[in-house]
Amino acid sequence: MKELRRLFIFKLGREDGVMVCSSIEKLQNLQSLALFSKAENEILDLHHILSPPASLQELSVSGRLENFPYWIKSLNNLVIVYFRWSQLRDDPLQYLQDLPCLVRLELLDGYVGEELCFKAGKFQSLQKLYLDTFEPLRQVIIEEGAMPNLKRIKIQRCKYLESVPSGIERLTKMEVLKLFYMSPQFIEKLSGEDEHKIAHIPKLLFWDDEVDDANKNDDD
Repeated sequence: MKELRRLFIFKLGREDGVMVCSSIEKLQNLQSLALFSKAENEILDLHHILSPPASLQELSVSGRLENFPYWIKSLNNLVIVYFRWSQLRDDPLQYLQDLPCLVRLELLDGYVGEELCFKAGKFQSLQKLYLDTFEPLRQVIIEEGAMPNLKRIKIQRCKYLESVPSGIERLTKMEVLKLFYMSPQFIEKLSGEDEHKIAHIPKLLFWDDEVDDANKNDDD
């Protein structure tokens, strides 16, 4: 199996960490890896990898993480990263921001902080950003020169987020902004004090909690 390119493992528990990490290290030709915990609150122990597959392009992790697996920041060929239910207490962006090939980043219930900051000059290749179900998140900041190639943002179920990301007006290549199931106060600002910040974005889509999912065409 050393030539394996794609690997999906389901129903993982914390006790599987050492075995799974040891197996991943042996698959140096791996290009796509997806790991799923057996329950939403089950902790995945992924810290036992010293030599990750350098060829990895897609990484999906579904499960709680006590700390960010530091080996991920060395994966310079990563194109897609998806974290679900990780509920990290340390900001995951600091470990992902220098990945040179990262094009798509999805975080669902990925961080329990009140602020996400995309630092100046970071995420140079990112084109698609999705933030979903950030319970305590109140502010997203985009500093000068961050995400210069970003084209699409989708934010949903972030009920405490107070406004569109600060600095979104700097993203000159933006094509689509999607906002689903946000607070009434957030949506109200879109046609008020935040209107000028997103005026350069050709396509704006938003729905509230009363809209049936089946009725919206959400083609990422």
